[in-house]
Amino acid sequence: MSSDGKYTVDQFEGDYAVLLFRSDESIVVNVKKGELPPTVKEGDILHVAFNSQSGVTSAVILEDETKSARKTAEDFLKKLRNK
Repeated sequence: MSSDGKYTVDQFEGDYAVLLFRSDESIVVNVKKGELPPTVKEGDILHVAFNSQSGVTSAVILEDETKSARKTAEDFLKKLRNK
């Protein structure tokens, strides 16, 4: 059974999205793309709630957290390039 919480969209494989649990990225959940918001992209951070059969009951893109995480990653890449 999948845990409710924050997930990062790692990638898409066919009709499925691969989600990584934010607090422990070794926890991977595959969900049908149709269960997620239609505008979801790789790298988005979502709050996902599951039912007892591990089906998605709600999935909301956390816009501010996604923007912050992308900026942090971009800043890190800039630092690496400038070394």
